[in-house]
Order: sequence, then C-alpha cells, then structure tokens
Amino acid sequence: MTIGPEKILFQNVHKDFQSTGKVLRDLNFTAESGDFIVLLGRSGAGKSTLLRLLAGLEHPTSGLLKINLNSSNDRGYVFQEPHLMPWRTLAENVGLPLELMGVAKKEILARAETALKQVQLPDAGHLKPSELSGGMKMRASLARALVAEPSLLLLDEPFAALDEQTRFKLSEDLRELWFKKRMTVVFVTHSVQEACFLGNRILILSERPSVIKHDVKINLPEVRKMDLRTDASFNNELKKIYDLLDSTQKAGSV
Repeated sequence: MTIGPEKILFQNVHKDFQSTGKVLRDLNFTAESGDFIVLLGRSGAGKSTLLRLLAGLEHPTSGLLKINLNSSNDRGYVFQEPHLMPWRTLAENVGLPLELMGVAKKEILARAETALKQVQLPDAGHLKPSELSGGMKMRASLARALVAEPSLLLLDEPFAALDEQTRFKLSEDLRELWFKKRMTVVFVTHSVQEACFLGNRILILSERPSVIKHDVKINLPEVRKMDLRTDASFNNELKKIYDLLDSTQKAGSV
C-alpha cells in the first residue's frame, strides 16, 4: 500500500517490548497535513510510545506506519525536559540541528534568531540556559524543534512541569504558531484542559495494551485566545472529553 494525501497513516500497528509486554495494539488512524492532534490516556497507556514511533525512535512490532516527510530532518521533537546544553548560548542550542545537518554557520545564526523570534525570545540568543526561567527554557526547546522548519512537530508533555499561568500562555503561543505555519502537530498531555484548548482532534487511548478508543473532533474556533477558557463552548468540549475518558476507564476496569 502507498500512502495517499495523508501526512500520517497507522494501519493495524502493534508495539511490544520484551521488558513490559504489549503496549499498543491494532492502531488505525490517519492524520492530514496541518492536523493538530492531542493524545490523551492514563499513565502507561502508551502515548509517549506512539509519539516515539512517529519520531522514528521506535519501530512497530507489526503493522504499517507511513509518514509523508520531505526529508529525514522534516520532523521536530520537543521532550518533557528542555535538554539544553549548559555551556552553549541559547542561539547555539537552537541552531544545533542545523549544525548537525552541515548548514553554514552564518545561516545557522540567522535561522536560530528567526526561530527565537517565533517563540517570543527575540533578544535572548546570547543567554546561557542557567539564566533562563523554566518557561523560557521550554520556548528555547520549541525553537530548536522549529529551526529546521519541520512539517511534523511532536511534543511530549512539554509544559507539564510549568506553573499554570506559564502553561496557559505557552499553549496560546503554540496554537498561534500552528495557525500561522500549519505544520502537522501531535501533542501528548495528561491535561484535558490543555488538550481541548490546543487540539483540533483528540485521540483517547484505552488501558494497555492500548487501542484508540475515541477519535474526537474539537468544535472550537481556529483562533484561540485565553478568554476562550471561560466560554461555555469550551466547557462543553471539556465535558465531552471528561465523559469519554470516564467511560473508557470504566470499560478498562471491567
């Protein structure tokens, strides 16, 4: 089978580990170019494993996984921790993917500065990681993932360790960045609020070995600002997802 217009195709994908057994089973879904998908499920449901499959860090035990990429560098990955090199400046950290690709130093600097502007750190390129707040470090990590201009962006609970106000602000900024650039995004979180605010679709995973129990469209405006969180439409979407999570957990405990 050849992949069609989809950005991502999972067909009967299973993933097992020798140490922990079956993690994912019979995954079937597609993502179109420009989708913003959020993965929800209980701890241990395999959300990060699914993300690692998309990143090419793991491979399916069986089944078909296809991703339309322009090159091997056409995906960015933002981890739970920023993983910035303490001896490098922010610009040098952000430019590292380009350095590994053999891009000329002058171009690296220019593109790193552009990426830092995109995450609202235009004047921080000379700083070292020790001089940054937690929120600034995560912005830098996002800039590093964006510097090669990937068409697929993968994020594994990047805001989990931040205070709520910073988390809300970064979610708003990420959503705005997606709206402007229209890359395909897959985002892992445990927060239903974060999932509803960010995603156009939410995939809810069952208990292990996990299947996609629900594939839910989020009916909210494309442009989302902070005041949306107090709107009745947002609360309706929250209730919808909480109810589906509750039914999924009850089904898994039977």
